[in-house]
Amino acid sequence: MGSIWATKINAQVGVNAQVSYQTFYDELSPHGTWIDNPEHGYVWAPNVGADFQPYSTNGNWVWNDQYEWMWASNYSWGWAPFHYGRWFMDPFYGWMWVPGYEWSPAWVAWRDGGDYYGWAPIRPGFSINIGFSNYNPPINYWSFAPRRYISSPRIYDYCLPRSRNTTIINNTTIININNRTRVNNNYFINNGPRRNDAERYTGRIRSVRFNEVNRPGRNEVRGNRINVYRPSIERNNDRNRFAPRNVQGYSRENANNRNTNRNNNNDRVNNRNNDNRNNRTIERDNRRNDRNATDRFNNRNNNAGNNNNVDRRNNSNTNNENVDRNRRTRENATNRSNENRAAGNNLPTRRYEPNNNNRQPNNAEQRQPQRRQEARPNNVTRERTTFERPQTERRAQAPAQPRQQRTMEQRPSEPRQQRTMEQRPSQQMRQRTEQPRQQQMQNRGNRGGGNEGRRTERPGRG
Repeated sequence: MGSIWATKINAQVGVNAQVSYQTFYDELSPHGTWIDNPEHGYVWAPNVGADFQPYSTNGNWVWNDQYEWMWASNYSWGWAPFHYGRWFMDPFYGWMWVPGYEWSPAWVAWRDGGDYYGWAPIRPGFSINIGFSNYNPPINYWSFAPRRYISSPRIYDYCLPRSRNTTIINNTTIININNRTRVNNNYFINNGPRRNDAERYTGRIRSVRFNEVNRPGRNEVRGNRINVYRPSIERNNDRNRFAPRNVQGYSRENANNRNTNRNNNNDRVNNRNNDNRNNRTIERDNRRNDRNATDRFNNRNNNAGNNNNVDRRNNSNTNNENVDRNRRTRENATNRSNENRAAGNNLPTRRYEPNNNNRQPNNAEQRQPQRRQEARPNNVTRERTTFERPQTERRAQAPAQPRQQRTMEQRPSEPRQQRTMEQRPSQQMRQRTEQPRQQQMQNRGNRGGGNEGRRTERPGRG
C-alpha cells in the first residue's frame, strides 16, 4: 500500500509525471463504482443519471491546432475516462469505462453527411491500426447534431434523439482518412471534420491553446486556453500490486442494487440541486426586488427633486411676473398723474365767490338739507309732484276749506247719539265736520223733515 500512495503523490507533482492504474482507481472511486468484469477486469461505472452518454453529456467540443477536436468535460473526473481507455455499454450496469495507457483528445469515431456530424465512443478491443471503415458499434453509441452546432458549448442541447439514429446513419458515412489518424508519442489523434469544412456551417471557429496542469480536475476552458491534466501511465497492470480499495463482483443482482442506489442518490442530488436552484432563484428574486425598490425610491426622490426645482422655477417666474406687473402699474399711475398735472396747469383757475347758497358746509350737521320755512296759504293747494302721494278722486273734487280752530270750551260735553251704519252716509263719515253741537242737531232734524242729502255750509271755511 505504501507504493500505491507514493505513486499517487508522485502523480500530482510536476507536469508529464508518470502514474499507474492505481491513480485511476483512487481518483475515480468517490465518483462511481469499481466492478470486477469477467471480460475486461476492473471497470468503472460512474454515478450519473440514466440519460448519461459519453462525449455528449456535460461537455463540448473545442478546436486545438495541434490535437484538432478535443472533448472538454465539465465533470471533475473527466480528465481520465474521456482521454484514456474506452467506453462500452453493459446490459445491466449501463455505460462502463475500461482504463487505458494512451492519451487522446477523444476516443471517438466520426460520421458526416445529411447536414449532421456524428461521433461514437470506440469500444474496448477495437484496433485503431486497421482504420475505422469496419467500425460498426451499436446504434445507441452514436450522437448526432446539426453541423452548425458542432462547436457550441451546449452541444448536448442540440443532439438529436437516438430514435433517429438509424435514419441518420443511413445518410452519413465514416470519416476515415488514414493519413489523418496517427499516433504521436503515444497520443492517439483521430481527426474528425476538417476545420475549414466545419466553418462553412458554423462560421469562424476559435482555436484554444493547450495548457498542461499538474493536478487532476476537469478540462477547464478559460478564454482561449484549456487546462488539461495529462500524466503518462505506467504500463504495468499487475492485479497483485494495483487494485481498487472497494470492488464489487459482477452480477445482475448487484447491478440492480447499484442502479437502485444510484437512482436514490440521483434523486437526493437532484433534490439538493433543485433546492439550491430554488434558493438561488429566491435570492435572485429578492435582490431584484430590492434593486427595483431602490430604483423606485431613487426615481421618486429624483422626481420630487425635479418637481421642487420646477416649482421653484415656477415660483421665481411668478414672482418676477408679479414684480414686473407692479412696476408697470406704478409707472402707469405715475404717467397718468403727470398727464393730469400737465393738463391741470393749462386750465384756468376756478374761483369761488362767497355765497351762502353755494357755500359748502364744513360739517355733517350743516350738510343736512334745510327745510323751507315759507308760509303756505291755506287756500293754496300744493302742486302734485312725483314724490307726493296722489289724492283720491273724491277728495280732489271736494273744495279745500280752512279748518276752524277749536278750543276746549267749544267742544261739546254731551255724549254723541249712537247711530247705526245704515244712518251714517259714507261720504259724511270721510268728511267729518267740526260744527257746534247745536248746528249738528239742527241738521239731523232737517234730514228727518225731508231735506235728506242737503249739504249745509260749514262754518269757519270761506
